[in-house]
Amino acid sequence: MGNDWNNGVVDPEKNIRKYLFYKYKDFKTFGAGYYIGENNQSELMAYLESYNNNNIVLHWIEQSFENKDNFARLYLCDKSNGSNLQLVLKEEFTTSTQNYYKRSIELFDKYPQLNGVFAEPYVIEGNVAMHYSVRIFNQSLYDTKKQFIGIAKIDISLKGIQQFLSQITLQTSGYVLVAEENNLVIGGSINTTTLDNKGRLSLFDITDRNAGQLMKDIYNKYKSFNQLPYTLVISSEGIEYTVSHKTYTLENISWRIFIVTREMNYEMILSSSVSGGVAFVCILFGFIASVLVGTWITSPLLFLEKQFETIRDLSFEKIQFTRSYFKEVNNIYKNLEEMVYWLQEFKTFLPENVVTQLSEINERQTLAPKFDTLSIAESAMSVLEEERTTTALFKLGLHIKYCSIIYVRLSNLLTDFEDLVNLFGKIIAVTGTITKILQADIQILSVDEFQILFSSSHQLTSSKALTAALRISKSIDGLNEAGGSNIIYSIGVSSGQAHIGHIGTQHIRFFGVIGENRIIARKLSYLAGFLQLKILVDEPSLTSEFVARPVDKIKVNKNEEIQTVYELIKENNVEVDEWMYELEEHKLNQKFKYFQEAFDVLTSYEVLDENELLSRLEKSYSILKDHLHTVPEDRLVTTRLMDFISSLIERMEEGESFESIRKRLAEHHSDLSISWKTFTNFLDTEMVVQELK
Repeated sequence: MGNDWNNGVVDPEKNIRKYLFYKYKDFKTFGAGYYIGENNQSELMAYLESYNNNNIVLHWIEQSFENKDNFARLYLCDKSNGSNLQLVLKEEFTTSTQNYYKRSIELFDKYPQLNGVFAEPYVIEGNVAMHYSVRIFNQSLYDTKKQFIGIAKIDISLKGIQQFLSQITLQTSGYVLVAEENNLVIGGSINTTTLDNKGRLSLFDITDRNAGQLMKDIYNKYKSFNQLPYTLVISSEGIEYTVSHKTYTLENISWRIFIVTREMNYEMILSSSVSGGVAFVCILFGFIASVLVGTWITSPLLFLEKQFETIRDLSFEKIQFTRSYFKEVNNIYKNLEEMVYWLQEFKTFLPENVVTQLSEINERQTLAPKFDTLSIAESAMSVLEEERTTTALFKLGLHIKYCSIIYVRLSNLLTDFEDLVNLFGKIIAVTGTITKILQADIQILSVDEFQILFSSSHQLTSSKALTAALRISKSIDGLNEAGGSNIIYSIGVSSGQAHIGHIGTQHIRFFGVIGENRIIARKLSYLAGFLQLKILVDEPSLTSEFVARPVDKIKVNKNEEIQTVYELIKENNVEVDEWMYELEEHKLNQKFKYFQEAFDVLTSYEVLDENELLSRLEKSYSILKDHLHTVPEDRLVTTRLMDFISSLIERMEEGESFESIRKRLAEHHSDLSISWKTFTNFLDTEMVVQELK
């Protein structure tokens, strides 16, 4: 409180009352407040507790910082929120003349090295309390000059200490006493209060258990409590006592602690203790022996249980192998090792969707509630057995999910059979690692075609799919550079609703993905191959987290909706409206800066009139022409777009209607014509691009 005042956290004109109420309530004090009595000032604001018919009531007292008068106002308050209920008293008040204020100043002068001081305890309605004060200074001058103006004070109840001491039991007649240096009692495990509960007793006046007379005898023998040994034996009124003495100090307070016990027949106590100790040791030894034997017998079973749980999760790399001194158990361990070896070989042939679904099933079983009672477990066994015989691990049926599909096509992988096994293994290895990290399902359709399925929330699914496509592309490029190979690949990415699930019978089943986005992803991979691009994505897949450029338009569904197709370039590490600026920083991506502007005429034609449209078409043609000269490797995409724009310009110059030109722009798209070609190698047929219109 003092630091908060000095550093300006407490504003006497704004938040002081709310601040003090929370201090009073959080720290459960008898009172908390600020008292200013220096420099002829008399101001205070404080919450105080008092007793009314043995009930604690809360008051707010203020000598307002705003009303500079000599009157203090005392209000009855609501203990729940500290608000005023009614004015109880209004009288003249001077802070500097109050006993607690004068005593705080005296203690500050006596202990200048202390920032805060405790005052002597006092009694209020039978409860012992004391106050603690710290100096406060002028807020406006605190950083340059510490001008003392008053105190921050809290009143603390010692009832908790008294209750703690009263619960202490020492043998049958021992007790504890705590007193000040002036010998007034703070509390104890015996009765230490006056008959009217309004005063405090001296150590020498306690009547319970002859404690007062014992303290007198100790004082008379040693002439002072300051010279007492830590432990002493003394006789008082014919009874031998053992007394331990210790001094407790905190800040400026110093309390004496007396622990008193009566001398007893320790031989009888020792004999009883030894008998009880021997019995306890025997019982403990039997218990420990039974635990050790049980652990020794059950440890192989617990070990096997843990390993089978790991096998259930298909985490074969975490399996631990060990040996046993028992031949039978050792044979079980050997069989476990052989089984794990074969399962590791089988796991490589499992489709990724099977592994993923097994993990999901194991997670659900781990989170399912477990019933510990024997009766419930026994009654559930018959139901569980019935479910095992009638319910398959993977349920049949399709359900609709939003998903993103990556379709990867390796165009020239089948041209060199000598390196086929090596290259295919490397590609699947890096692709499998990427899909596991991003939690996707890879399906190998053939040696040179596979698809990857992502299924979760819309934004997360698309972002993961595009990230995976970029990583797969980078990995294959790395294989080409490192191994001297020339793998030609093309990737298509499409997102949307699809039917996903197992179809078939209980004995033969297939994990299917049925939806328009799967067809679109395959078409985009073929279109990318034809245009000599690496990755093409449709509009629903593209997010602001990635850099892409438009290259063409295609029909995407049964309603013949036309969408723009984008070439995926890289991840976008800057703000959305700054990605073009970021591309300028890289020479590799500079070629796409103006291509976007030229392509925009295919999407923004609706807001242009006839003259503006012709001007935009001519400008786009000029940009593409310069782009073709600057970036000749982008010939296929650029020349196709130039031919279309050139034909529109010619038609407009020949007088074709404006509406007709706009219709051509609206309906512009590319169609893939497919033919079949027979092979005599691993595949019966291969789908190839025959013609692009």
